[in-house]
Amino acid sequence: MLTVNKVILIGHVAADPEVRETKTGKLVANFPLATNRGDHNGETTTDYHKVVAWGRQAQICRDHISKGVALYIEGRLANRTYELPDKTKRFLTEIVLEKINLLTTKKGQATLAQVEEDEK
Repeated sequence: MLTVNKVILIGHVAADPEVRETKTGKLVANFPLATNRGDHNGETTTDYHKVVAWGRQAQICRDHISKGVALYIEGRLANRTYELPDKTKRFLTEIVLEKINLLTTKKGQATLAQVEEDEK
């Protein structure tokens, strides 16, 4: 049976990415992406999506993304659970980033195309 797990979103970064290195030395970045959707009454609702990026994608997030930047992203949904210190279990759904395109940048920042070209 064929299955598909693909997410495509266009939105704005709602907070600066949090970037850290794991115990094994892998770079990981987390940030919320805000998207708007309208209903049949013309009301707009904002949804916030948790995005996680690893390795090269995390480097791009660290170096070129900040709050307010518009992004096109592609990724896959991933579910995980974790436990709080009081033993309460939490369930989390996040988007694991696979592709990213900057649609706008902050003043003075390079575009993603420029970044990729400079690193060749």
